[in-house]
Parts: sequence; C-alpha cells; structure tokens
Amino acid sequence: MNWNKYIGIPWKHRGRDITTGLDCYGLVRYFYLEEMGFELPAYQKVYYTQDISGLSNTISQLDYFSHFHQVDQIEAGDIIFLLMRGYPIHMGIGVDRNHYLHSKRHQLSKIQELNRWSDQIDSIYRLNYC
Repeated sequence: MNWNKYIGIPWKHRGRDITTGLDCYGLVRYFYLEEMGFELPAYQKVYYTQDISGLSNTISQLDYFSHFHQVDQIEAGDIIFLLMRGYPIHMGIGVDRNHYLHSKRHQLSKIQELNRWSDQIDSIYRLNYC
C-alpha cells in the first residue's frame, strides 16, 4: 500500500470528495475503494438527521459490517473506531500495530502513533476476504 498518497488530504466537514476534502469516514471510504476495491456507502444523510450518539450507533451497526469481522490486534487496512466524547465517532485505518491514518478536524490527513490513543480504541474491524 502506498500510504503517502493518503497523507496531506484536506479535512472537510462531511467530506466525501478527494478534490474538496474528506472527514475521517470519507478518508476510510476513499482508502477502501482505492486499495481494497470495496465501496463503503457515503452515509451523508445520517449526519443531517442524527446527534453524536445516534451517529456513532448508526455507523457501528451499518449493514456493510456484514463484510467485516471484529478483531483484537491491528493490521494494515483495519478500520479503527476511536472514542471521542465517550462515543465511537472517530475512525481511521491501521497502518501497522502502532500507527494509523486518519483525518482530524481542521488538519490534513496524517499517519500518527496509536500509543497516545490506545485507551480510546473502541473497536477494530477487518474486511472479510472472499
């Protein structure tokens, strides 16, 4: 995987277009389409109709997770849900056991060490390969 092509993408609230910017879910969605050939739904409408607790619950229970299974150890390409304000509303992609790629509010996407976030990891999901 060429991780460098995912670094430096502008953050945009509800962003789903690489040319204008991506939020954390938009970055995960873009990565999965480019690297795995798997298209995650946009789910932009959820943002307009849910509060934070509703949004995190909706995202974690979506139908596309039938294509994923929960794991305990992070590997490259895994989706990592992180707790923010007590809810699993931030996500990124595992680069290796100690690093993840993510897009954070008002920052460019980056790879960051997970040790700082380890106590906030809510769950880790891996794509089922057929």
